[in-house]
Amino acid sequence: FAVVGNKEGKDYVFDVSAHQFENRGMSNLNGPLILSADEWVCKYRMATRRKLIYYTDFSNSSIAANAYDALPRELESESMAGKVFVTSPRWFNTFKKQKYSLIGKM
Repeated sequence: FAVVGNKEGKDYVFDVSAHQFENRGMSNLNGPLILSADEWVCKYRMATRRKLIYYTDFSNSSIAANAYDALPRELESESMAGKVFVTSPRWFNTFKKQKYSLIGKM
C-alpha cells in the first residue's frame, strides 16, 4: 500500500514498501519512494514493461485493507473496473481483446 498526501495543491506518494518488488524483476525499486504522483507513476512504468501494475484510490485504510485479499489471484476483466493502470503490457491488451471477443460467442 502507498499513501497519498497533498501539499500546496500537489499530490505526493509515500510508498515506503516499494523495495518489496526489487527481487521481482524491478531492480530500480530498491528503497522507499517519496515522490510526486507523476514521478511515482513514471518510476513504476520505468521499472517494467512486462508486469501489469494498477492501483485503486480509497478514502481510508480500512476500506483499502478489506478490498484486497491474498495475491496472486485470477485475472478477470470484471475485477479491473475502477482501477487506474500504471502499465498495460502487451499480454494484458491481448487478454482483454480475447476476453471481450469471446463474450458474444457464448
